[in-house]
Amino acid sequence: GMFNMNQSESFLALQTERSEVQRGSNKKSQALELLFVIWSLRNRCHYFDHILNGCVSEIKKTVEDERLI
Repeated sequence: GMFNMNQSESFLALQTERSEVQRGSNKKSQALELLFVIWSLRNRCHYFDHILNGCVSEIKKTVEDERLI
């Protein structure tokens, strides 16, 4: 998925998905909003990469679970 792309491509994909999802389910848009914030931070704070990666995969799981509903 989008996490295999390079950072600028995935950031763009995330922005696109974020605007599409804002009209969608509340829980899903909250998860993506948080993911977007984390991704922005991640671009600036490489020191926290290992922590943020954990957060990203948790939120990504939530978002994917929401898609099944």
